[in-house]
Amino acid sequence: MSRRRPPAALAALALLATATLTAAPAHAAAPDDGPAATAEPARLSLDDFEGYADDAALGATYVRNSNGGASTATLVDSPFPADGTDGTATGSAMRFDYSFTSGYSGRSRAVDGYWPGLQALELWITNGTPGQDVLLQLSDGASYEAHLNDVDGFDATSTEPQHVTVPIEDFRPKSGTGTLRTSGIASFALYVNQVAGAPGQSGGTIVVDEIDLLLDELPEAPAVSFPQTDLSTDGATNLLTVLNEHATLPAGARIVQAMWASDDQAVLHDATRPVPKGDFRATGTVGVDLHEVRLFAPAPDGGVGTTFTVDVGTHLDVTVTDLPAPVDVVDYLDQITGTGMLSAMHHDQSYASAQDSLHQRVANEFGVYPALYSADFLTGQTVPYRQQMIDEVARQWDEGNLVQIMFHVSPPQYTVAQEAEGGWGGDQAHETLPSPNRIYSYLYADQWDELMTYGTPLNESWKERMDEYARYLQQLEDRGVTVMLRPFHEMNQHVFWWGGRPGTDGSAGLYRMFHDYLEQDKGLSNIVWVWNVQDLPDDYGFADGDAKFDRYEGLDGGLAEYDANDWSSFSPGADYYDVLSVDFYDVEGYQPRHYEQAQQIAQRDGKPMMIGETFVFPTQDEVAAQPDWSLAMPWGARTWNYNTPQAMEEFYAHSIGAAGMPRFASRGDGGDAGPEIVDARVVGVVNPHGYEVSALAVRYSQELPASELDPAAFAVRADLDGPTPGTTSDGPRTVVRAVTSDVPDAAPGAGPSAGEWVVLELDTSDANAAGTFYEGTTQLYDLTDAYSVRQVGGVTLGDVTVAGGGAADASAVISPVVDEYTADRWDGPGDTFRYRLFTPEAVREDPATDELYPLVLTLHGTGETGTDNTAQLVGNQLSVAFADPARQGDDPAFVLSPQRAPDQDWLTPSGRQALVGMVEDMIDRYPVDPDRVYLTGLSRGSRASWPLLAENPDLFAGALLVAGGESADLTAQIEDLPVWVHHAIDDPTAPYGLTLTALDGLERAGAVVTRGEWAGNLPRDEASAEAQALWDEARAAGSEVLHTAYTPGTTGTPDRLAYPHSSWIPTYSNPVVLDWLFDQSRDAGAPAPEVEVDASARCLAGKAYVAVRATNAGDSAVDVTLTTPYGSRTFTGVAPGQNAYQSFAVRASSVPDGAATVTATGTSTGPHDEVVVEADYGAVTCG
Repeated sequence: MSRRRPPAALAALALLATATLTAAPAHAAAPDDGPAATAEPARLSLDDFEGYADDAALGATYVRNSNGGASTATLVDSPFPADGTDGTATGSAMRFDYSFTSGYSGRSRAVDGYWPGLQALELWITNGTPGQDVLLQLSDGASYEAHLNDVDGFDATSTEPQHVTVPIEDFRPKSGTGTLRTSGIASFALYVNQVAGAPGQSGGTIVVDEIDLLLDELPEAPAVSFPQTDLSTDGATNLLTVLNEHATLPAGARIVQAMWASDDQAVLHDATRPVPKGDFRATGTVGVDLHEVRLFAPAPDGGVGTTFTVDVGTHLDVTVTDLPAPVDVVDYLDQITGTGMLSAMHHDQSYASAQDSLHQRVANEFGVYPALYSADFLTGQTVPYRQQMIDEVARQWDEGNLVQIMFHVSPPQYTVAQEAEGGWGGDQAHETLPSPNRIYSYLYADQWDELMTYGTPLNESWKERMDEYARYLQQLEDRGVTVMLRPFHEMNQHVFWWGGRPGTDGSAGLYRMFHDYLEQDKGLSNIVWVWNVQDLPDDYGFADGDAKFDRYEGLDGGLAEYDANDWSSFSPGADYYDVLSVDFYDVEGYQPRHYEQAQQIAQRDGKPMMIGETFVFPTQDEVAAQPDWSLAMPWGARTWNYNTPQAMEEFYAHSIGAAGMPRFASRGDGGDAGPEIVDARVVGVVNPHGYEVSALAVRYSQELPASELDPAAFAVRADLDGPTPGTTSDGPRTVVRAVTSDVPDAAPGAGPSAGEWVVLELDTSDANAAGTFYEGTTQLYDLTDAYSVRQVGGVTLGDVTVAGGGAADASAVISPVVDEYTADRWDGPGDTFRYRLFTPEAVREDPATDELYPLVLTLHGTGETGTDNTAQLVGNQLSVAFADPARQGDDPAFVLSPQRAPDQDWLTPSGRQALVGMVEDMIDRYPVDPDRVYLTGLSRGSRASWPLLAENPDLFAGALLVAGGESADLTAQIEDLPVWVHHAIDDPTAPYGLTLTALDGLERAGAVVTRGEWAGNLPRDEASAEAQALWDEARAAGSEVLHTAYTPGTTGTPDRLAYPHSSWIPTYSNPVVLDWLFDQSRDAGAPAPEVEVDASARCLAGKAYVAVRATNAGDSAVDVTLTTPYGSRTFTGVAPGQNAYQSFAVRASSVPDGAATVTATGTSTGPHDEVVVEADYGAVTCG
């Protein structure tokens, strides 16, 4: 493939940097036998005027200063000698014809001037109109001028060709003080100032050629190579990232921009000027002819680095795979909130010249091309160049950058034509308001009312102006450009004609009018609306403290005093803006109170927030303290005057540049037709085997009709990065179902609904389904970085066709149920524990409810030990089984789940003190029923539960303990407490025998234990039936202690086994077991036992006996004590319908009349659990 070259004008712009790398060494060595020679400076051509195709190309580079007089730039045959010695003229020169309609005239061009060691500037010049003030100007943001009439060797009276050398020290600041920074020259200009009384008062002609730079030395060209030319993106979204990953570069250097030609425009567009990104637009293999790269080498001192332009001339074949889908601008700002800050730069230079000159300067000096390009519908000199501004905005968007347009515009009474005559005006205290056709201006109260009233002359005039802005914005929509629009910025500042009027009938109302007119009347849909205020002194807007406010004193229809720092009073409303921005110019800097107010508003309205303008960059300490700013934009060239090179380097080095951003989706009709993938979110659930990724929710750019989709149309991949080979994997996931939804976390099996989401249900039996791994403790994978989706086939949903090829990396993780827990910390008494709390929905909706709810305290095992305050929720179903929506529907309850750190233990006295304190605190602070507090624990948490139950007999109503026992001496202290114990017989970690020992202790204390055994991997219904049968048996026996043993080799679920220690898998997935726990209460309110009693005296073998029979006529087991004058006996656990019978020997031949007493005691601890019945018997004599 042939190598494509840039067009002539761009080639001319690139000439400087190219020459830098191909020039001869800067110093020539002196002969050994001669005297030391003076080192000749290195010569670099700024312009020889040989690279321009025609006058139009020249005029596009050397742009007229719009405030100066009329001028033309044309190519002519050079009147100057080729080398200054032989008198032979050759090539082209530039002729500059000017007029003095404004007292001066000039033309300037943008340059990428990294010229450290610049000694002088040389040029050939013929001054056809001598006597006028001819000057050269270099700008590094501030302007520095050299007047040729003052330069040694220049004859101001001559019309002959002259070769002039202008020392760099002759360039002096146009205003104020300062030193030209030759490492960052942004523009070069040629001007002529009118000199009264000199010839040529109306204008004149100048011809220039061979403009050269003399430097101490030229930097040596670094080498850039690609050992491999067949490259793969590996998920990268742009070519610059791929180039930096695969290029062999000097140490510390990086490629900042590049130019190339592509053989497949569908995959990658050409770059005919140096671009910082190069978004891939589709998957496939694309051939790339890489012409040149701009290589940045950072400075050792952290200041201004060095940028080289390297002619590469290499062909690369790039295979683009796993390409993420484009993202929405606002969604991206949301995503990076709290994690990163975008860089930006406002272009406050002429739009007649190369319009990314400041971006280029940042890239050249600090190695980062800013992520956002900001432009302006500026009144005055910019008005004639608005089309150039729009074109640059479109180019920036096409190159993958964010774009913004501001509105420093004339008051509404001026026409579009009159805007070109406008200007800034003054905002100082002595300035008089209102002033004509100025940005700093004022509208009388009646003018404001007229402007805000539809159909009035002023309102109609303003509509014509809005039509003009809409015309340009429509161009952007037609080109698929999403533009951030920031009208009426700093509206809390009264010096602007639109500002200083709180309320929706004031400044915010004008914003809303503009919003509605562009979107509703003009139908624009490509706009991201930015609402902006400024940090201002506390007394701003008050006559007593704001000197500028004095101008309104006595002014009929003037402004009323107002609080400029009540930003909400200037808000247009959440429905009218997408992004909040705050400008920082106050001398106090980035004050926490301003950040906190912005954060409060942004969080209230659900918007990202950014630093809209500033002169002084925030320090990294300030960024860390105020992490929610998603972007910071310095205001143009003055940035270099307010920040040291080191401060600028630090900011850009820690910010996100253009190459670090994703590909953006277009808003509006000018974007790609049809819905496309814009985002994806991982859905993780806690299943019986642990935390697993059960679905991937894919978001589209528009709503889709309710439909089931073909799962084969989607490919999901999980790249799980663990610390060992055994915990690391990269492979596909199995999509078992695809369904549209209006929410990303639709329940598994839910029917389709219209919405922008497609939920891809995944097979949780996949080997890589896990969301956690175990390395001594439970650890979570970074699932956001791990999951990606690609639509591999097109699907048709009714009238909507979704083409294949879209892709996205997951941007967030959703964990239903888990996400509903709040996080907090217990600080004592006792140990400090992090904890999670689940609150019933009814309490969340009405915290003051009189209804009381149960509380479940969960104690995790050793595997969930940590400090992340999450593992205790996702390691197993210990906690979430009680917070599950279905369970909460039947048994709404609080769930308290503390996490112990590695250096803590539930079993210590301080640990137990903390747990009891937490429960008591919950009872005090929340509507918790103190008679329905339950304890559950597994493994180490189960073992720790036994001493808690023994030491706090009145705190818990029941306990569910899994895979952890204790000594019989300890458990023998536990009386009259319902406990259900579960344990696998073949548990190799927590000995099953220790659970049997704990049960022995309970029996020693008088408990009746009801025991059962079944397989731990029974289907749910069968396992539930086994549990119900055991519960029924316990009821019949009057037993409050149940024991389930899981048959060896069966612990797990029907589809897969698990480690035998994992008895919690069958336990917490058994609904009957949880039903049993919630059935317990310390105040059960059970009915009194019912017994039928019969007593009689009788004779047997001449001896008298008293026989007593008590029949349990109730529904639950009772303990029965039979008492007579001749003895007593107690029967425990007498089942319903069963008898307690005893014949007492009188040890005599007769017995007088008497009575037997029967005491029946229920198994609950409620107030009605005992009944006493007396039965009379008659006298009898035997023998």
